[in-house]
Amino acid sequence: MRAQGRLLIRADYKDTTHGEIHKFHDLKVSSVFAGGLEYAILPELALRLEYQWVARVGNFGKAEKEKIRCLLWSK
Repeated sequence: MRAQGRLLIRADYKDTTHGEIHKFHDLKVSSVFAGGLEYAILPELALRLEYQWVARVGNFGKAEKEKIRCLLWSK
């Protein structure tokens, strides 16, 4: 079994540098790839193994750029 699709991801970041709290988030669509196996031990009982891989999750570099942009606008 294989699957491919898209996933809407929201990553939240919190920065507490210099005693101040700054919160940022990143909302994006990423690719999802999944695969798995299933084995029926009994008609009522099955063993399943799955793996999912999501591209580009938690990109802190983009949040760091957003923090700099917000700090420049707040001055």
